[in-house]
This record gives sequence, structure tokens and C-alpha cells, in this order.
Amino acid sequence: MAELPKVSKRKRVAKNRKKAWRKYSNIQDVEDFLEEQRQQLRTGGLASEKKDQDLFFEDKKAPKAVKKNTVKKRGPIQHKVDWRLLPNPRVPPAPKAFPRKAKRPGKRVLEVRAKESQGLVSANKRRRLKESEEQRSLYQETRQREKTRQEIGRATYDVWGDNAAKVIKKGGIEADEHFLRVTKNKRTKLPPRYQDKPSKLPAVEIVAPGASYNPSLEDHQALINATYEEELKKQKDEDRLERWHKIPKLTAQQVQETFISEMSAGLFPEEADCGTGPVTAGGEGDDVLPNPPTTYENRKTKKRKRKEKELKEKEKQVKAEKLQRIRQNEVYRLRSIKKEIAEEAAKSEAERAKREQRKKEMENVPKAFGHHKLEEEPMVIKLSDELVGSLRELKPEGHLLRDRYKSFQKRNIIETRTWKRGQKAQYKEYEKKSHKEITA
Repeated sequence: MAELPKVSKRKRVAKNRKKAWRKYSNIQDVEDFLEEQRQQLRTGGLASEKKDQDLFFEDKKAPKAVKKNTVKKRGPIQHKVDWRLLPNPRVPPAPKAFPRKAKRPGKRVLEVRAKESQGLVSANKRRRLKESEEQRSLYQETRQREKTRQEIGRATYDVWGDNAAKVIKKGGIEADEHFLRVTKNKRTKLPPRYQDKPSKLPAVEIVAPGASYNPSLEDHQALINATYEEELKKQKDEDRLERWHKIPKLTAQQVQETFISEMSAGLFPEEADCGTGPVTAGGEGDDVLPNPPTTYENRKTKKRKRKEKELKEKEKQVKAEKLQRIRQNEVYRLRSIKKEIAEEAAKSEAERAKREQRKKEMENVPKAFGHHKLEEEPMVIKLSDELVGSLRELKPEGHLLRDRYKSFQKRNIIETRTWKRGQKAQYKEYEKKSHKEITA
């Protein structure tokens, strides 16, 4: 077995002296570099000082074509005997002795075909036909639009004019293609619901005519009546809340005691007092058994049991016959069935119309985005003695910034918010030493 070369352990010496550096430092790479420079000086000079023409030359000879030593692969040997076994394409195949019969459609397929012949189509197929019709119409519109665009050619009208949008719509040119062709800039892609407003409410609500600084008598009285009804409703709500607070409330201990007494009712019956309740001759109460013993006269004999069994079977048979007659009669009540279907369809249509109406009404109702309820601003009204004939004496009502803020909340642009007072910062009080010396 060959011996492994011994790996010399790196010497650990201190190099804090010049003598140690000279003795233990490895300068072989420096000596190799100096030897290479001496060799270059002996053979014509340093390579770093020579020009590129002296160091390199341009090879203008064509590369020699290297012939590849490839061996042609031989395929399997084809014998003439095997060719006779191949089928002749000019000879048709022999017919089958037992030709395959056409598969007869099932009962379900025949029923569906019969219904379709009568014009009754399933909802699923009706939906697929509708989608196919929509795709077909969309394809026709796309083709017509492309044909129109090719016929119109390049636009020659002012893109910044007033009738640019009308010309684009009239010509059938897409807005993106038009801007890309005329202005060389594509329009910015907007979100799909960018044009949809979050609420149908107007941005600026017009106040009632009675709130004018110079209203008519009828408008002013109508506004006063509306304000009165609103204040009356608030007062009723406050009175109802006050009456509820006047009702005596049970404490937590009383509620717990009532709960325990209700839940334990019947579990621990109290003993009857002495001298009360029915007492037998033996001094004990009568025990009522769930199944009292029968007498000899009331016993069930085999004959009685047999008759009861026959009676039950007869009742069961009568019910089955009645159910069979009902099923047979349903075949002849086609008119009533159609009437019921029409009534159900009319009922569902009425419910759908109600849902649509409710949906339209909810568009004008602010949505609850936050935890707080939207508080309506009180109606602006001036009493008869507050009305003045001069605008200089008129006192302003309401607040413009608050009105815009409430309008944003009504139109579902921002959520309802409430101002919450923050905690006041606690400052540490102390007396400076210099001030204390002066005041002392």
C-alpha cells in the first residue's frame, strides 16, 4: 500500500521583526515576476511596451474543412416476402359479416327531442342558444366596424374640435384607435367603474323654497310644517326612551335567582302539607301507573287482534287506491297545471319587479360604510320675525364646509366619522435652579 504524502503543518511564528519577515515570508511570486521580465528583455523587450502589430497577426487563411467520420446507419432489411403481406391500397376491404347496427337513442333522448319539436326547450339549452346569438352578433358588429374603419381611412377632422366625439361615433371608429392614429398617443386605461358614481344623489342639493331670504307665504308655511313634524318625531322618540328608563329593572342577583328557580322547576317537588290531598284508607296516596293492568273483560283475544290487523290492512289499501286515483286524475288536469304554472310565473315576475324597485330606491339611500350612523343636519329655517327685507341685515345660516362634508358621506364617497377628543398631553412641571435662587 502506497504511503500518503505527509502534509506539512503550517508554522506559527511571530512576524513582529524584520528578521522574521525576511526568514518566513514567501516571495516566490515576486521572484517569478522578475524572472519573466528578464526573459522578455532578453528576447526582444517588454511585452507591455510593444504595439499590437508586433504581438498579433491577422489570419487570412480559410479554415480547413474537417471531414466527419460518420457511419451510415443501416435500417432493417426489407425482404420481398414481407412485401406480399402488406395490404393492397387498390383493393377495398372485405365487408363485415355482421354489420354494426346504429345505436338506438335512449328514452330520455327521445323525450327531449319530442319536447323540442313542440317548442319546449330546457333553460340550460336556452341559455346556450342566447350566448351563441350574442357571440354571433358581437362578431358581426366587429366585422362591420373593421370594414367601416377601412373605408373611412385616415381622419381629416380636428381632434380637438367640438364635433370630434360625434364624428368618431358616427364613423364607427374606436376611441383608442382614433387617438393612437391621430394624436400618436394611446388613451389612459380607466377602471371599469370609473364613470359609475357611488350614489345617485346630486352633488348639490337645492334647499326648499321656504328657506329663501324672501320666500312666499305658502312655501314658508310648508317649510315650518315640515320642521314641526320632524321635531315632533324626535320628541316622541325621546319620550319613548324616557318611559323605558322608568320601568323598574332587575338587578343581576335577582335575574340569577329567577333563572335558577325557572330552570329547577319540577326537579325538587315540595312535600304536601299534612291533612291535604287525597288519602286512601291505608294512609297513602293513589299511585297512577302509566300502563294500568287490564281486566278480564278488556283483554285482547286472538280474534280481536286478527280483526284489528285486517282493519289496518284495509285502511292501508284504501289509502293506496286513493293515491293512485289522484295520480291518474292529474293527467286530466292539464289546464289547472298550466294555470298554476302561469300563476307561479306571474308571482315570480312580480317579486322580481319589487326587487328591482327596491334596488332603485336603495340607490338614493346612503350606505353604511362605518360603525357610526349618519346624522342628518337640521333643516335651515327662519321664523317670521327673523325675516328681514335687506340682505345687509340677513344673518347667515349653516356652514358651507360642514355641508360639503355631509354631502360626501351621503354620496358614499367617505365613511361616516365622528370627532374624538384625544388625550391631553401631560407636561412635567419643575422649577429651574437659577429661578429658585433668585426667588429665595
